[in-house]
Amino acid sequence: MLSKEAKKTDWILYPESHITDTKNELFKPDLIFVKEHRAYVVDMTVRFEDNTSTLADAAKEKVEKYQHLHKEIQDLTNATEVNFVGFPLGTQGKWYSKNYELLSVLGLSKSRQERTAWPKPPEHFSPLWTFANKSCTIIVT
Repeated sequence: MLSKEAKKTDWILYPESHITDTKNELFKPDLIFVKEHRAYVVDMTVRFEDNTSTLADAAKEKVEKYQHLHKEIQDLTNATEVNFVGFPLGTQGKWYSKNYELLSVLGLSKSRQERTAWPKPPEHFSPLWTFANKSCTIIVT
């Protein structure tokens, strides 16, 4: 969904780029958005919300995982400004409020941001949220 929304506002998309660091380790961030001189490296994750900081911690982990690839991202995208974003989603439908910052950067209106926000599952489901073929699927367990 992020890819589709970003393309509407003229962002160039690099999905699941294979990037090798200086130690020859392979990294595959989910999405890299590029517009003008800016690049946003976005890695999504789905986590069980077992405490109030779970999603914030997950976002931080994703940033730390990729931020050492600054030069490699610049080489790939020709961007002079590189930003790293963790985009966590909760298994029980919790939406990490800082995800809105990326949606805003991508140019989504406030109303479109709300429609794009992670859907809340029906309370009688015990869902396992997964990503398959770049779309979200609910598996009822």
